[in-house]
This record gives sequence, structure tokens and C-alpha cells, in this order.
Amino acid sequence: MTLSEAPPKLADIERALLATTELLAVELASPTDTAPQWNELEWRVAQAVAAMHGVSPLLARTLRWQGPLTWQSFVQRQREHTHLRHVRIVELLEELDTRASAGGIAFVPLKGAALCELGIYQAGDRPMADIDILVAESDREATGKLLRAMAYDESVSTWRNAVFETSGVKRVAELGEHCANPIKIELHCLVAERQPVFEKNISSLVWPDRPRAGTNSYRSVSALMLHLLLHAFGNICDVGLRMIQLQDIALLARRMSESDWDEVLPASVAAERWWLFPPLQCLSRYYPASVPARTMSLAASHRPWLLKLMDRDEKISSLSLSNARVQAFPAIRRAGSVEEMCRYVAGRIRPGQDVIKVRRENAKGHPGAAGDRWAHASQGRRVLHWLFSRPTRMETMSSVNAALAPAVAMSIADKGR
Repeated sequence: MTLSEAPPKLADIERALLATTELLAVELASPTDTAPQWNELEWRVAQAVAAMHGVSPLLARTLRWQGPLTWQSFVQRQREHTHLRHVRIVELLEELDTRASAGGIAFVPLKGAALCELGIYQAGDRPMADIDILVAESDREATGKLLRAMAYDESVSTWRNAVFETSGVKRVAELGEHCANPIKIELHCLVAERQPVFEKNISSLVWPDRPRAGTNSYRSVSALMLHLLLHAFGNICDVGLRMIQLQDIALLARRMSESDWDEVLPASVAAERWWLFPPLQCLSRYYPASVPARTMSLAASHRPWLLKLMDRDEKISSLSLSNARVQAFPAIRRAGSVEEMCRYVAGRIRPGQDVIKVRRENAKGHPGAAGDRWAHASQGRRVLHWLFSRPTRMETMSSVNAALAPAVAMSIADKGR
């Protein structure tokens, strides 16, 4: 029976999400010669998984086997669109460099842009939905003016960053990359995560010693690794880790010496950087021996007692959007203390305006779920759903719906409400 004859059940979709995620994660890290024996639903869901995890173009280059024509066509198209977007991103960064140099503004391209500049990836390997740049707080206003001169307007601002977008440009494709999709620019004045509650700020470690007007690199390769791991920890807390993040960390790790790792986790601050352990633990599951044994041992030994008590060796399928259900308190096991755990629970029940603003802004990025009741529900209703019905996640089901054949692209999310 085909998908067009019988729309899939939500339980079947959830099983397909978990199975395809784990197999693709293993294949990305250690390619084999044997294609999976998936059914039609699983091959379709695998497209959603590859897109959500940002690895579609990489899979087109690294997989040794070929799946059905629909799968092959999807990953190849994704690689082509990613390559075209890469060209646009490079042009934008060059324009930023020219304008910033003329204006006396120093900035650091973050994460994906920095990895590509180092040659970690080839053009077309790594999708980038936006450009992240770090500037000094004193240059924030001038940088905003510079971006507006490039026809970018500020759309949303939070404690962490300000998002700039070109007005009137709409997203073309709902699933994965498309060369015509708009490119956002995220302006950061700090590199930090508030997960689960307290701010973990590494801005001073990222910012170069002697910044110059225009483009600058991270202070060191260790600073870039520290940022990648901090961002991965934040995404683990939000159950939003992506395969591309583990790939980023694994590939950068190949260029690092043990002394570089000693800068990432010096013994003198190991207790403060206990948050390094969860992403390193997940990395080691798929990319064994990527991290020196002494670094892993140091990270493990300095976990807070609460984290040790509740720790589990989790798979990426449970730490990512492949986990299709909303959790009431997803980061509670990442708390560093009982006090932090209590503050986290209180913050989930009564979130600040920043959290609500970001939630509603994120809903706009999913055309298939723009009117999703869950994204705009009152907090009281959301808490009741968390506790009693475990609703499906808007981002996950939006991608799944887009990947399924038009005949069955229905609002599966409503079935989970």
C-alpha cells in the first residue's frame, strides 16, 4: 500500500523519524556500502530528517550507496541550491567587509562562515540559513546603520542578538535549502547561552586580541571549538541538536592538537565549563576518538552531581527535532544545581517576553504551520498540553508534511493535539 492510498499514522512517522535519523547519523560519520531497506514512508521522512539536520548536501557527497530516485534527486538538488546560496553568502560577507572597513567597524563571522573560511567545508557542503556576526557593543548602532544601508531591516531583537532581514522577500521552499530563500544576518554583541537558566558567556574568549576594521577571525581554533560546543549544548537543552553540529565539531577536532584542547578545557576552569560534557558525550557516540581521552575524562569528572545522577548516554534522535513531541521541561537534566532546576521550571511555566517573542518569530519561518495554534497558544494552555497530551513539535511536523507526497501532506500536527 502506497502513501497516496493510505495516509501514514503519527506513530509510524515517529518511528520513521527515529530510525532514519540514527542511520543517517551513522552513515555521515562512517559511510558504508549498504543502502537501507526503507519503505516509501521512511525514504520520505529521511528527506525531512536530512533537511532538519542540515546534512542533505553533505549526504549527496559522502554516501556510498544510492537510494530511490526521489531520494537521490532530493539530496542532489539540495547540494546545488546550497552551492548557489554559498555564493550569495560569500558576496554578502565581502560587502560587509568592504563597508565595515570603510566605517572602522571590526566584526567576526561566526560558526558556519568561520568553518568555511578555514576550508573545513567545500562550497555547497554546509547549509547556512543566515550569517552570524559578532561586533563590539560600542559598534552595535553603527553596524545596524550599515546593515540598513544594505537594505536589511531589524525584524526582531532579543538578549542574545538582533535579526536583520530584507523586507518583502519571502521563503520559496518549505523543506531544506533553496537558492532564492532569503538570507538573514544575525548581529551579536556577545557569545552566550542561557541554558538552562544562568548565562554562560564566552565573548571575551572569542573576540580577537587585536581586532581590525572589517573581517576578523576567532581568537584561536580553540575559541571556535568552544563556541561550537556551547551552541551545541544550548541546542541539546532545547532538544534541537543537529547532525551538522556534530559534523562541524568532528571536522574541526581533526585540526586540533592536545594543547588546543587544553585551551578548550583547562583544568583550572573545568568546573565552570561542566556544560562541555553533554555535547562531547554525544559526539563520541558517532565520532569515537575525536576528543583526547584526558579531555573527556576531565569533562566527565567535573559534572555537577545533579547531572551525574540524571545523566544518560543519549542518541541524537532523542536530542533533536527528530524527537517529535514537545517536552514540558526538556533541559531539567542539564541543570547545574537544584536552584537552577527550580528557576528553570518557573521560567518554563512563566516565560519572559523575550521567549514569547522568539517563539512567535520562529513560527513565521514555517509556512506550513504559520497559523499553528500551538505557536500562538496562551501559556496556561501550553502548560496543560505539556503535562497531559505531549503535542507534536511545529518545526518537526512542518518539515515532515513538506517531505510527504502532496496527496498526504495534511496537518499531521493536529493529530497530536
